[in-house]
Amino acid sequence: MSQKIERVQHYVKERQATALMAEKKQQDAEKMAERWQNEVRRCQAEKERLASAVLEMEGQQSGQAQQLQGTVDQHRRQVATLEDALRRKEGEMREQNLELLSRRDEEYQAKVTLEKQREKERSIALLKKKEQEVQIKDQQLRAAKLRIQDLESELRSTATSAGSEKQRPPCTRGETSALPPLPLSAR
Repeated sequence: MSQKIERVQHYVKERQATALMAEKKQQDAEKMAERWQNEVRRCQAEKERLASAVLEMEGQQSGQAQQLQGTVDQHRRQVATLEDALRRKEGEMREQNLELLSRRDEEYQAKVTLEKQREKERSIALLKKKEQEVQIKDQQLRAAKLRIQDLESELRSTATSAGSEKQRPPCTRGETSALPPLPLSAR
């Protein structure tokens, strides 16, 4: 019986040792489970923090994208406004250039017309001067012919009256002065 008791005691001791080990394993498992639960909570908190950060960043990026889009739209409007202003200015300048060219052309035509008129007047004045010179020369020529005819008739009359002692005195300077003077250009 003592062997039985010993066996029972030994069995009890083994059972106690196994129970003690099982209890220790249970405690280790509980500690490990608690540690993993803490890690899970920490990971969930980190996940929530990251999700919050992502949402915040997306909001900021969305705001920046909207702001950037607004800036791009504003620049496009400014460029369109400047292009319109440039087109209007080019049109105005083209119009002014055409007006200036037209005015200069009119001034040039007026100058050409005036110069032609002056040239015509100079030609007419020169023609009148030449006509006057021709008239004066014609008058002088007629006067000279008349004088020659007078002299020839006197010569004939003196030749016919050869016997007559009356001779006409030679031409003096005063008689030739009856002719009009030659113009300066004919001298």
